[in-house]
Amino acid sequence: MAKRSGLTAALIGLAITACVLAALLYHFRGVQALFRNGLAVARAPHASIELIAFDQRGHRLNSLDFFDTWRPTLIVRDHTGAVCYGVQYGITTPRLAIPADERVSFELLWPVSGFGKVLLSADNSGRGYRVSAGAFTRVELVPELARTRVGELERWISHRKEAHPLPDEVTQELTFAHHQLARVDAVHDPRERAALAMPALRAALQASEQTVLADASGAIAENRNGSLLIKIIDPHGTEVPSVKIRVAQTRPEFLFGVGSGNRGYPDNLVARMKQLGLNYAAVDLNWAELEPSAGKFAFAAFDRRFDLANLKHEGFALRGRGLAEGSASALPPFVAPMGGDWRALSRALPAQLAPIIKHYKNLIEVWQIEQADSAWSSLDLNNHTADIIKAIAAEIRKDAPDARIMINIAEPLGEDVAARYNRRLLGVRAGEAPPAADPYAAVQHLASAGVDFDLIGLEFCCSGSRERADLRVQPSAIDLFRFARELDRWSNLGKPLQIGALAFASSGSSASWWHAPADEGVQADYLADTATIAYANPHVQALTWPALFDADAQSAGTGLIDRGKRPKAAYDRLSALLAGWRSGGDVTTGSDGLANFQGAPGDYRLTAQTTPEPIEGTARIHQNSTDIALMSITTIVPLPGPGPLPNDMANPGGQDTGSQPMEPFVLEPPPPVEPPYQPPSPESPPAEPPYEPPGP
Repeated sequence: MAKRSGLTAALIGLAITACVLAALLYHFRGVQALFRNGLAVARAPHASIELIAFDQRGHRLNSLDFFDTWRPTLIVRDHTGAVCYGVQYGITTPRLAIPADERVSFELLWPVSGFGKVLLSADNSGRGYRVSAGAFTRVELVPELARTRVGELERWISHRKEAHPLPDEVTQELTFAHHQLARVDAVHDPRERAALAMPALRAALQASEQTVLADASGAIAENRNGSLLIKIIDPHGTEVPSVKIRVAQTRPEFLFGVGSGNRGYPDNLVARMKQLGLNYAAVDLNWAELEPSAGKFAFAAFDRRFDLANLKHEGFALRGRGLAEGSASALPPFVAPMGGDWRALSRALPAQLAPIIKHYKNLIEVWQIEQADSAWSSLDLNNHTADIIKAIAAEIRKDAPDARIMINIAEPLGEDVAARYNRRLLGVRAGEAPPAADPYAAVQHLASAGVDFDLIGLEFCCSGSRERADLRVQPSAIDLFRFARELDRWSNLGKPLQIGALAFASSGSSASWWHAPADEGVQADYLADTATIAYANPHVQALTWPALFDADAQSAGTGLIDRGKRPKAAYDRLSALLAGWRSGGDVTTGSDGLANFQGAPGDYRLTAQTTPEPIEGTARIHQNSTDIALMSITTIVPLPGPGPLPNDMANPGGQDTGSQPMEPFVLEPPPPVEPPYQPPSPESPPAEPPYEPPGP
């Protein structure tokens, strides 16, 4: 027994020693990286921002502690919002090297007690920081983060529609935030100022989220609405009054979907997707699988697994992804020898992909092309990614002219671009950080280069493992206000948006979190709130959650059904949302034979309670327009819409307009339409430079 106790004590001692050595090694590597950053910064013209920051216990952070707090996301942006040069350096006091004599802002992951650890901005009250070469300015971090969010929110409120009432809580929280910031200005001790500013920052964050949710609630009725004017006539063209018509939506125009990974879409998965109320499916078209050798295609096995024809038959729109990218895992082996010769690739890739595009042209409605240089890194394109994208887009347009082309942005905030500047701190080797350009500027470049595309896809994946966050770039958690602002920013490019992936885990650890560490309730709240904001935005046409089942999810815990096949809270919340956004109801014709129905855009089934038997058919409502359906006693005939009403419908009161009587339409009854789904109830450092105050 004594020997066993001695052995246990020895093992505990070894474990403690190992932990101490690991901590010392980590500390040494961090200090070494900061020192090397300082040497690199000193070799180039730059300006600096010195940051005064405290942890939540009031301890002032040195440079290494500051890095540990924001890791893995620190982004500097120029006056256009594009990611630019920004490097942390300094052994003791944290400093941020920035472009000299240019107006910049910065953002970083920062913990806010009672709210989470999300990406926050500092912008000097909207003016940015302009510092001369060789000089520095000093910024107290938390007071600056609070002032920035208050300013962002007040600018948002000044541009919002007056028809949307501002919640009382927002006014109260903004008043409180201003009061706290006035207290900050009244004291001089930086530690006390930071402590007073933290409640102001929290109140501003909460107020901004409440504002965008209130705006979304009001905007849904405005932006997801259209009219259907229904007229019933008898076989002689006479209007039929007092006819009750049941209107039921069968397929919404807005697309909600999921991915399935490599396992495809078996019947049980399709049934579950329909039960949830989904109408969109992402299909992973792996080129290496579809064309294992040049000119030899393996469609049969893929088609059995995914059965795209069945998905289409079941009413799903399909998005093809993974085909138009140049990662090593997606490319067939015969493509690798062409790497580095972008001219040859711009000819060869479209020609090789053409048979695949033609095979699926009647099934795939949206073809996805990856924008990021990193997605094409294995081809060594030497800054000619745009030329390859242009050539592939032209081939898709030629072979599948009725489909739409989507440029997908995997990291719309530009975390991968910013990480290149701090790769030493993040532990990323030079060869592991492929070239990257600011994604917003890159899409602008694609448009100016003549790339033919219809949609912009954005991915917001606020989940990832702690291990990846320690060494690599990880998408950052963003709050609802930032999410809404990003949608507005990207819509300024003039293309409709799709959210190609929106992921949030229900478990596990992460470098950032929203409101609380991941659990099912937080996941459900984030999904419901971001989906509401996206649905309310008229520029957004679709939203895809990465996986329905945890077993299919690439990031652990991001599915809506756990590994025990139990629906999570997020599943029930999404089911309730989709059911609430579907339209339906009864309308009755007036004396003029007309009935008007208001509902969400999409496809509808109409049932008119006529004698001797009801008549049925289909119609479609388009967004913010009036569509027309003419019903005879035997059928329903949708008229072309949207557009102006025929004269006799535009003048339902019966005044003489000089128009001729409308001839009745009598067609064979349309095929039966599946009734709409009714969801169940939810179950050497450089010498000290001169100091400059923040410029106007």
